[in-house]
Amino acid sequence: MLNSAAKIGFSRFFRALCGAIFLFACLTECAAQDANAETRAKIEETGQIITVKTTEGEPQPSDFYRYTFYLPPSATGCRISEKSLVDEMDPTRPPPDMALVALSSFGAPGQYQTLGCVIYAQRDLKNVRAEVSDLAMGSAKISRKMMEIRYGMRIAKRKRYSFPPSQNLVTTYFLRTFNCLDIPENHFREIYFTLKIPEDALAGIYQGKINISAENMESSSIGLSMEVFPFKLRLAPDKKYGMYYNLTVKGKFKEKDAIAREIQDLTEHDIQCIYDAGLRPEHRLDTDGNIVSDFEKIEQSLQILRENHFRGMVIMDPGLLKLAELAGKARHGVAAKLPADEAGKKRFAENILGDAFFLKTAKNAMAHLKAIQKKYPELELTLTQLDEVFNDGRLPVYVALTKAAKQVDGFKYYITFHMLNEKADGMRKEMAPHVDIGCLHMYSWEWWLARGHTAEEYRGELKKNHSLAAAYYNPVGVYYTAKWYRLIMGLENWQSPFAWHLPWKYDSKKGDPFNDLDGAMGDHIFGFYSKEDESLVSTRIWEGFREGVTDLKYIHTLEELIKEKKPGEAVRKAQAYLEQIRGKLAVPSNLPHDDPKWIGTRRECPYTAAMADQFSAEDLQNIRCLIARRIEELLK
Repeated sequence: MLNSAAKIGFSRFFRALCGAIFLFACLTECAAQDANAETRAKIEETGQIITVKTTEGEPQPSDFYRYTFYLPPSATGCRISEKSLVDEMDPTRPPPDMALVALSSFGAPGQYQTLGCVIYAQRDLKNVRAEVSDLAMGSAKISRKMMEIRYGMRIAKRKRYSFPPSQNLVTTYFLRTFNCLDIPENHFREIYFTLKIPEDALAGIYQGKINISAENMESSSIGLSMEVFPFKLRLAPDKKYGMYYNLTVKGKFKEKDAIAREIQDLTEHDIQCIYDAGLRPEHRLDTDGNIVSDFEKIEQSLQILRENHFRGMVIMDPGLLKLAELAGKARHGVAAKLPADEAGKKRFAENILGDAFFLKTAKNAMAHLKAIQKKYPELELTLTQLDEVFNDGRLPVYVALTKAAKQVDGFKYYITFHMLNEKADGMRKEMAPHVDIGCLHMYSWEWWLARGHTAEEYRGELKKNHSLAAAYYNPVGVYYTAKWYRLIMGLENWQSPFAWHLPWKYDSKKGDPFNDLDGAMGDHIFGFYSKEDESLVSTRIWEGFREGVTDLKYIHTLEELIKEKKPGEAVRKAQAYLEQIRGKLAVPSNLPHDDPKWIGTRRECPYTAAMADQFSAEDLQNIRCLIARRIEELLK
């Protein structure tokens, strides 16, 4: 028989051995990849071409949920440990030795708060279930119906969406409704519990239970505690969130139930703007060669948004590029196609501004759009033309089309662009009079900062140009984690010049949505309604996004109370704590930048990577908790 010390020593030795075997496997895999051929991949956002490795054979690992360490036997046949939503799952790292006794968290009325755990099966477990009780505080209750239970689904995700399928890493990506599932021996599952705290919940600490059971396992009861704060959070009016989202698929509207659930999901994540890339008038030539414009789809789309209680900004394309092409065909019998070369685009722009027929047709189309806008005052139509206008000589065409559109006033204009080089700095000056919301390409913004520029410098530029800044941090690679999105939408956004965050895209998927490797390129998915699940499928990055929005709400609520309260000790402490947080933020200058070799790695966005290194999930929760305590002190 081994004594306790010997058992512990053997356990540590066995874990170290498993770790060494895993490390050897990783090094062997890396060595094999280094020996493979290379291919060229296009960075669609900027037009850059980079070189990446390729590999041979089956790209997907055989088993996504197997853990590789030794766990001492448990009477229940499993080990359950706490797991933060924004932390990445590491199948090589054993959980704490102590069994999970309780999960606890905190939140304000109206807030969503997610808690999580991991079930490590030490034998085959059949029909594993998780059930939650009501949460009670004396006679006050929060119904179990306010709790959504989901499991983490792991997939092979391309390192970057434009990379070949063989360049992938396994990650816990999707969150799917958890009813019951089997967990084989030496495998794990992540389970997440998201509570919507009722708007009218009384302040105090609510207690409940989580029961984990299986057909062949003794039930495990885990305590559940939620502190509800005596205040509601405020949404910063100058920090808004939007999403690229299409009501249609291949030109046809999604099913009514799918649209309703997805718009509800967007609203529950504080989305106040939808950019529908499929929303535009249908311009065509009739049999007599006359231009005909159909606005029916626009009215149908706006009516759908109204019926689903969406309020806010709607970005759409007025279709003037198509009109410019048709104008040439209507007059000359040949469509004026947009040239591929930069010189050709410049001539195209000059020609359409000198074409009285096109300008008259464009004015009529814009007048029709303005009439539609008046019917839907709760939806602010904002217009966009082209995309990434600093690429391929597009800027003159964008300027020409926008001048044509501005023959009718009353609209704002949105566009995307990058800040990759000095040429782009010059083009921003040319673009400035023709844009109201300029949306920055994600890593180019961080590279610009790394060169020594500052957010304050860009704020000055925006003020001079009377425009607003936006950013679109798209989930382009596996390194865009839940933690990244929490930081980007929260602490980073707090100090940024951005009035909007508008990622692309809510549900860009090809083939099987749960297979990132089956299309020519990878998917961009935050969430979508699944017929298979008969419910909404979410993702960890989408919930990380909401966590960041919530972090900013806490900060903004504290900042507003500081302004409202008379000077005193509580105000001084609150101000001091906010300054303390600012002092902990990573410095964006002098970080690695302007090197294509970082594309497809976490160093692609050097500032966000530095912030992720600076703050753990526990740090972020502690910051939120301490802000809440400062708010409570100000309210006394």
